[in-house]
Amino acid sequence: MLLLGKSAGGFASLALAAQQPAGLRGVVNFAGGRGSQPQMREKAAVCGEAQLLKTVAGFAATSRVPQLWIYAENDSYFRPPLVRKMAQSYLAAGQNLKLVFAPSSGAEGHQFFDRAANIGQWLPQVREFLMLQLPGTAAAQLQSPNSLGDKP
Repeated sequence: MLLLGKSAGGFASLALAAQQPAGLRGVVNFAGGRGSQPQMREKAAVCGEAQLLKTVAGFAATSRVPQLWIYAENDSYFRPPLVRKMAQSYLAAGQNLKLVFAPSSGAEGHQFFDRAANIGQWLPQVREFLMLQLPGTAAAQLQSPNSLGDKP
């Protein structure tokens, strides 16, 4: 089993992984976090940043599976300096974590993963992670959907 989630779903994946469910092999966290204040993004505000970091450190203390975290450089919900602090909790606890910052994309990097045009920038990282966590599993040969809401 693998957990994948974006934004609050990424944060939920971290929380579940900390509970060590049977059969869990890894986590892919796309821009995960909680507490971003949309009206204050220009000030890099996350309400309760100290509590967020404390909570993430608690997850790090009990999580035991490899994790891949991907954030965009221009994510104003969870900016790179905060994400690095979050990741440091895992690294300090001796966890297997790979943190990747994708290039800035559009006006808001938190929506990076919602844009079909960006798939090629994150899919190789995810594919590599999945192959390491699920060795011997054949990759499905799927065609990209015609549209994910983006203009060609």
